[in-house]
Formats: sequence, structure tokens, C-alpha cells
Amino acid sequence: MHGAPPDQSTPEGRTILSVLHLIPKPGEAEHELEARAEMGGVKWFMRIDWIDHIVPGVLAQFGDLKTTGSFDWQKTPETLTTDPQAILYGTFVARRLEVPRVVGRWVYGIRAKRPPPGRQTVFTATRDELEARFEPLAARARGLEQIVSWDPFDLPRNLGDCHSFHRPCEFMGECYAGDPPSAKERLAAELVQIRS
Repeated sequence: MHGAPPDQSTPEGRTILSVLHLIPKPGEAEHELEARAEMGGVKWFMRIDWIDHIVPGVLAQFGDLKTTGSFDWQKTPETLTTDPQAILYGTFVARRLEVPRVVGRWVYGIRAKRPPPGRQTVFTATRDELEARFEPLAARARGLEQIVSWDPFDLPRNLGDCHSFHRPCEFMGECYAGDPPSAKERLAAELVQIRS
């Protein structure tokens, strides 16, 4: 977007041209916002395609451009009200612009030589609705943060899982960095493999 006209000779340019009628023009909205925010005890990084005030202090709008191979992937207003990205963006916009209600617009463009006109899905939500949906999302994110902070070498060894995916684990030779399993553990792992 960046305010430059799309290049019609490229697939990307043709896709953007097919959705331009659905996207706020430069100067009408804040485009391609990279936002960092701490919300719900989690640090979030977002790239919101556009945000604009509809009625300052009352209603704001935000949007996301999706390129796809088929409109079959287009979400409905009902699915967007439970979509993690929509909840996160909506909560952020409602807080940042201090509005009690937001409108979210997901704009879809088809990647093709001759793309059809773009389509959009629009949903509205109150700040209270978003806040109620955001807390479980933040709780899941806090749980994921704990998981990724673990050192896998601190986990107990489970040689019974060496062949859990119908093939040897790709890290089998490196498992526990030079702390090879005992003969008893190797035998137990082989028995598990034979039984499966």
C-alpha cells in the first residue's frame, strides 16, 4: 500500500487493485501500524493494516487485508468474534482510541491473473465483549510463554516416545547432549517399538 499505485503487471498489484474499493485511502486512516503493547500480562506485537476513527470517542474501525486462493477461506462475522487475531486487534484498538465499540473489517483478495473484486466480512463488538474474550486468550498466551521458557533438557527422559510418530525421533542421536541411555533404557525403548 504505502500510498503508491499498485503495479498491475504483478500478481500482488492485481490483487491489491481488486480490493482498493474496500480499503481506506491514504490520509483517511492510519495504515500499516506496527504496534507493541503489554496487555493481560503478555507482550504483544501486531501489524494492523489500518485503524480509523469513525466517531471519535464512540466508534473506531480497524481492518486486515487477507490474500487467498479462494473465497472459501473467508471468515463469517460469527467466526471473527471468536478469532484470536480479531479479538487482539479489537481489544487493542478499543483501548488505544478509548472507544466503547469497534468495527472490524477483514478484506479478502484473490491471488490470480484476473482476480475478481475483493470481498469483506464486517463485524462489530463492544469493548466489554472484547475484554471478556481477550482474558482467556491472554491466559493461553501466558501458558505458552511458560512452555517456551522451559529448557527441554530439564524434562524427564521418556524413551518410550522415541518412535511415537512411526519413525525414529530426529534428535535420537543427540538426546540429552551426550548422556546416553542405559542398556536397560535402550531395551525398554526397543520393546516399545516392537509392540507398536
